[in-house]
Amino acid sequence: MERTNEHKVFFFSPIELKNWTIHFIKEAGIKPKKKLSQNFTIDPNYIETFIKELSLIDNLEWMVEIGTGIGTLTKAVSYAFSSSNIITIEKDASLFSIISSIIEERNVYLILADALGIVPSIKTSVVFSSTPFSITSPIIIKACRNNNIKNMILGMQKEVAERLVAATGSKSYGRLSILAQLLFEIRIVRSFTPKSFFPEPKVSVSIVSLKRKKNYDTKVHFLLEKLTSCVFSQRNKNSRKVFKQCLETLKLNCIDYIEKLLENKRVRELSPWEMEEISRRCAEVTER
Repeated sequence: MERTNEHKVFFFSPIELKNWTIHFIKEAGIKPKKKLSQNFTIDPNYIETFIKELSLIDNLEWMVEIGTGIGTLTKAVSYAFSSSNIITIEKDASLFSIISSIIEERNVYLILADALGIVPSIKTSVVFSSTPFSITSPIIIKACRNNNIKNMILGMQKEVAERLVAATGSKSYGRLSILAQLLFEIRIVRSFTPKSFFPEPKVSVSIVSLKRKKNYDTKVHFLLEKLTSCVFSQRNKNSRKVFKQCLETLKLNCIDYIEKLLENKRVRELSPWEMEEISRRCAEVTER
């Protein structure tokens, strides 16, 4: 879908957006909560990056935003895609009551709820979010399980973004890398320093594009989640020994069917596709 307001995506210069944000927070009596990762963007380039990435997606009739914040990104996306409908979810009741009075766009529907409980039942194909840091990984995992979600544009801690694209065997490689890489094409679009937000977080933020390439198979991938949760607690050890322990714990009798895949590799040296095949074979044995 093309932008409906191509030349007027965002009105503020960096200094204007910063001044407006600080003034609005002060006047509204908002006290940003660290536990909810309330760091509001003051960088128009951050918002513009979301707009550009969303414009590459075909079906934008309905979108879901996780974390409305003070509505800066919400209003910009609403304006850029005025023919789209946006459902935006905010958990903070006090913030919700404030932004309910300033978000007047007819194509925006504001919901007070915990996104972690909403993501599994989302029916729309597009999700965007300047994701609250405290729930980034759980949100991604829950989104992986929901095959209705085809595209996500997410702002997240740079460290989590690097885990999503981590190479097999690397320090950042783990459970999240495996599940996400199996199901999505992942691209780190751009990174921003803490100065792009107010209050400044302690970490840099990356905007990441995730485009689904495979559906979540409940039989295979749910078992994959269980296995990776267990075996990656001993990521540097011999995979044969670790899998024998974990399979016993999970009461799965499939070690004979996967030993050739394990070879003499350490757990962290098993690729996402090898982990998926291991899970598939164990699932098939369990069904017999």
